[in-house]
Amino acid sequence: MKEVREYIVGRIMENPHASEAAEHWARALKHIEIAESVRVQRELLLFHTEQKSAE
Repeated sequence: MKEVREYIVGRIMENPHASEAAEHWARALKHIEIAESVRVQRELLLFHTEQKSAE
């Protein structure tokens, strides 16, 4: 994910005056961040569920 984030930020910095393209890449970055957050939350929930089952 870090590489994708760096790529997107690089694309925005490459041509910050192209507002439409910058908005597109910013939206893509936001979607990636949301997906990453959901993935982490699922992993934490699974870990918590496994801990409860082990008790």
